[in-house]
Parts: sequence; structure tokens; C-alpha cells
Amino acid sequence: MPETTPKGLTRLAFGGDYNPEQWPESVWQEDVRLMREAGVTMVSVGIFSWALLEPEPGAYDFDWLDRLLDLLHEHGIRADLGTPTVAPPAWFYRAHPEALPVTADGTRYEFGSRGA
Repeated sequence: MPETTPKGLTRLAFGGDYNPEQWPESVWQEDVRLMREAGVTMVSVGIFSWALLEPEPGAYDFDWLDRLLDLLHEHGIRADLGTPTVAPPAWFYRAHPEALPVTADGTRYEFGSRGA
């Protein structure tokens, strides 16, 4: 029978999205402490982080993500890496305005609005 549980997990993971790039790194320790207190075993990270991961075209910064993944690991919390394509950075839309979301009636959203 094929393995259906992610490697290393023996039971259903419990958690949710975690977007620490939206506030100071100084709160991460407390966040992780509270996660452990709540029984969190896995969080999704990176979902809204494209602008931090690639602040300009071709320039990448993974330092903050490395620190976050290390912190989660140290406290026994697994990470599910998301793709950050849900929130492209401003430089992306300046270079590719045709990628801005469009509603069914043809209205094009502006940068900074939440896609439909």
C-alpha cells in the first residue's frame, strides 16, 4: 500500500497559515511558543512573501526564511512551504501589468487590491 502520510508524520498535522513577514521578527519566539501551547504541529509559510523573497527582479533574499524555518524546526513545528504567487510584488506588476487580476466584467484590479 502506498504511503499517504507525509514522511515523518504519524498522525494528522494541526496548524494553519503563518505569515510572520508581516510583523517584526522580535515576535516570532512568542508566536512559536503560543503555537506549541495550542498544539500546532505544522504551519504553511511563504504564501504572501514574494516581495521579501525577491525584492527586485533576480535579487533573492532567503535569510529571513532560513531563520524562520530553523526556529520552527527547533520547536518541533513542521513547515509547509507555499508558493508566494498569490501576492506578486509591485515590480512584477510594473513589468507585467497584463497579469493584474481581471473581474468577469473586464474590470482590471490595481496593484495592492486583493484578487477576486
